[in-house]
Amino acid sequence: MARQWMMACVLLAAGGMAQARAEREDGWSIDVPECARPIERVPGLPLYDAQARAEYAVNPAAQMKPDYSNMPAHLKIDLAPCYGDDGAFDAALRILPVDPYLRIMAPADRADPYMEEAFSDLRHWIRNADPHPGDWPMVPYLDMSPMYTAGQKRLAFGGGRGKRVVTQFVNDVDFARSRQISYVFQGLSADNQHFVLLTVPLTVEGLAERDAQTHLDFTMDALDQNLALRDEYGKAIAKHLREKAASIRPALEELDRIVMGIRRTAPPSRRAR
Repeated sequence: MARQWMMACVLLAAGGMAQARAEREDGWSIDVPECARPIERVPGLPLYDAQARAEYAVNPAAQMKPDYSNMPAHLKIDLAPCYGDDGAFDAALRILPVDPYLRIMAPADRADPYMEEAFSDLRHWIRNADPHPGDWPMVPYLDMSPMYTAGQKRLAFGGGRGKRVVTQFVNDVDFARSRQISYVFQGLSADNQHFVLLTVPLTVEGLAERDAQTHLDFTMDALDQNLALRDEYGKAIAKHLREKAASIRPALEELDRIVMGIRRTAPPSRRAR
């Protein structure tokens, strides 16, 4: 796998997505690198059994959030053969139906308030310029926070639009590290009925090595004790990513082209909220 991924990176860096093919399923056409696996239908993974749902009905305050692995049935293109499988996120493009996502935790006759809020925040974020680049919604629930966020860019695809970021999710405090920092695109179809998610781990020259205690003149102890210093480190990382943009693999423009190569070919449904 590692040799195949390294060869793919060399080819992509040399000429972009020169060899591409179209994957088609369920009214979607997606241009992907030749190295990508064929599109597949991923079955829905029930989040809770009948007993847990009954307990949730009695106590709606229970913290039940669908994590990254608990998603409704959806379409997926595995990009690991192109970009590796050793990162914080899997390298994959997913197209998910919104309505089942809204009901993944709640009884079938109503939508879940947490998921309704998540998609409302996503729609607002896509439409508006965000004055606080570190404060943005991630629809799949993660018990982590994005410590570093850079490279926000609005992207349109055939039948929708969204935004991509370069980010790293952390449980506590950590330096920015290659393969932990990731490309994340989240978008919605124009009728708000489909959610598009592209995640790819990135390699960037000059990020912290494993077990490093100092990076870009910041120490781990200082970041752990000083919240304001974390903001300064985040700004330093954003500056570093701009300066080292040519070293980012896969290139952000290459991943942007995958997003822009998504096309909704089926007639759109009635526009939702």
